[in-house]
Amino acid sequence: MTFNPHQTADRDESLSEFLSAGDIALSTSGLPDTQTIIGGESVVDGRFNRAGIALGSTVGKYQIRSKLGSGGMGAVYLAFDPMIEREVAIKVLSQDVAASSAALQRFLQEARAIGRLNHPNVVSIYDIDQWNGQYYLVMELLSGGSLAQHADRRGPLPWPDACGLVAQAASGLAAAHAAGLIHRDIKPENLMLTRDGLVKVVDFGLSKLVDADSSTRTTVTQAGQILGTPQYMSPEQFEATEIDARTDIYSLGGTLFRLLTAHFPYYECGSVVQVMTAHLTKPPPVATRLSPNLPAECDRIIARAMAKRPADRYQTAAELADELLALIHSHRDARNVAPEAPAATAVRHLKTAVIVEPSRMLASMFKDVAKRAGLEHFEVVQTRQDALLTIRENPPDLLLTSMQLSDGRGVDLLAELDSQQLLTGTCVVLSSSDSTMQDLAVAHSAGSRILAPKNSRHDDLLHVVHAVGPRSIAQGPIAAPLDPASVRLIVVTDADQFPGPLTRLIQPMGLQNGAIVNAAEVAALPADGIPTVQLVLRTGESAIDDDQSFATTAAATPETTHLRAVVQVTADKLTLRAVFRKGITATVRTDLDARRLTCLLQACRTE
Repeated sequence: MTFNPHQTADRDESLSEFLSAGDIALSTSGLPDTQTIIGGESVVDGRFNRAGIALGSTVGKYQIRSKLGSGGMGAVYLAFDPMIEREVAIKVLSQDVAASSAALQRFLQEARAIGRLNHPNVVSIYDIDQWNGQYYLVMELLSGGSLAQHADRRGPLPWPDACGLVAQAASGLAAAHAAGLIHRDIKPENLMLTRDGLVKVVDFGLSKLVDADSSTRTTVTQAGQILGTPQYMSPEQFEATEIDARTDIYSLGGTLFRLLTAHFPYYECGSVVQVMTAHLTKPPPVATRLSPNLPAECDRIIARAMAKRPADRYQTAAELADELLALIHSHRDARNVAPEAPAATAVRHLKTAVIVEPSRMLASMFKDVAKRAGLEHFEVVQTRQDALLTIRENPPDLLLTSMQLSDGRGVDLLAELDSQQLLTGTCVVLSSSDSTMQDLAVAHSAGSRILAPKNSRHDDLLHVVHAVGPRSIAQGPIAAPLDPASVRLIVVTDADQFPGPLTRLIQPMGLQNGAIVNAAEVAALPADGIPTVQLVLRTGESAIDDDQSFATTAAATPETTHLRAVVQVTADKLTLRAVFRKGITATVRTDLDARRLTCLLQACRTE
């Protein structure tokens, strides 16, 4: 949960939409936009003592600057961290709420659950502590407003923007679900933006932790208790039955409808009972009835996300994100329109692969490893000709080819596919111990190009695939959420000034281990086994098209470094150009954004 610092303290009512469980009561005459139901009970203003902290005072080390809002759980303040010199949001739990073991457990649950995640589309938790007997939570401060505010100001959003924003939210929820965390109150008010347009899922105050290793489920609520916000609640939430991650997918479908139409799902309803009945019995809302110019695919995606039966919905949030992005890209390809910013930061998962390998044993070994990483469809062929036929029909996300084939060379296969424009968006891997990155220049339109020696471990290869994209590994140890304290980021630069875009990229991630060094100091870096990314900065325009130069820089890696990434810095832009890990070299041209940096940090870890 994070707040817009531009909101003023006298707007508690409008800000209450950002506060966690317990803030808003049921209404018997009409339904306010952002109500959250908790157990079906009213929470009367003043029932709880609001946390009150004088402006200018300190909470721990944090200097309180202004009040952002208050609600049943406590109050939220804009504060300044003098040690790191950044503004943060501090959520202070009221003393009366803290006296309730259930409310305190919910508050601590939110902090611990989110603290285990490190994902660009989930709000970051920096700290949790006690002050004068009151618990407080320190979070990143978001200044871009909520998606609800954007919808209120702009009306219906352009459909590619709406789909891209919801895809980002789905990506963040996929990481939360993988960690066993169900949000249960997804709505536009709980999806906020950074200044750069990155979506952050906030307010896990109603979240439910699920033990992924057993059927045991733990929650701070009692059986039969209703939790959520009526306009976006799933049927199983209204029925107060057991829920899983698919309830968040239902709410994302309702959120997409709101962004596309500027109306709530079942907006014609005027009471909680009517809304409940609609969610339980009526077909999913149809967006094109309100906005006829929308693609019909938007209706199909909403209908599947908001299916009454969980079994009929998307089964994972990642699957929903992929569908939304596929819709965006299919229309852009048809119009030859450049990608727009909101969709660029969302995640597309690696699903399909073609393996061109004469050795059935090697092909089978790679297939087994890739299955564990979440790839869903494989084609294994042995010859260049079979590969051409297979890829012409369905270009894969990942193409791995041996150099030596019975009817030609792997690079000749790549050259032919490239000439037919069949490699756009594909990650190409050449498996060869006697080739160079120059050989891969024949596949210049590929999304990324990787050279892997024949003796490379397949796990290591997938780490590099995840690092460079364009699609990322969906599940398993590689994609596991980051612990900011478990990895190290070393920035290597000889420039006089540290790039501002990189500062803005790194700060929200909460990394606790790192350094800025020059090239001469790299050899003296510690060899302590901590998974490390060396981010080597290259400035200027002169070498921007020289892939071999970037590959050579990436490969000049001390043995103690787990992963080295070379970044081109031009004006106010960061471009990832090359990656090296355990003998495997990759070249790529993609923006270094929060998602890609997260992938690099995930890829530096050793399983």
